[in-house]
Amino acid sequence: MSDQRGWVLAAVPLWIFLAAGTLGSMQTTGGLYDNALSNLHEVRELADRLDSAWLAAWSRVLMGTVAILQDRLVQARELLDEALAQSAGADSTGSMGLCLMAFARLALAEGDPERAALLAGAAGACDSGPASRRGRCYGRPRPH
Repeated sequence: MSDQRGWVLAAVPLWIFLAAGTLGSMQTTGGLYDNALSNLHEVRELADRLDSAWLAAWSRVLMGTVAILQDRLVQARELLDEALAQSAGADSTGSMGLCLMAFARLALAEGDPERAALLAGAAGACDSGPASRRGRCYGRPRPH
């Protein structure tokens, strides 16, 4: 990516990148994985350039989901590991919940339904409800 294009990307309002991520998610649902990845790579690049941990986590979760659906499980795990680290850095229980749900999907794809169920339950504890607003995830205080 050229420096000029990078500057233009950084100047574009955040909602456009949220729209690109949402479009990528919808394309994933529709089975248009290559199209989805194209949009999601753009979101990831911007997140990395802007040093936005939550946007980086979100884009990697979506890309990891595509990798799972394409049976690229090793790459999916790498993307989800990165997403989990970014979520922790962003101090975002919502992002953490998305990561854990994606890990649950990965566990199911790997043939481990018990682990998938545990991860899905943990993801539910990290939603945007009152517990997460008090700085809690999994029923315990989050480290600061």
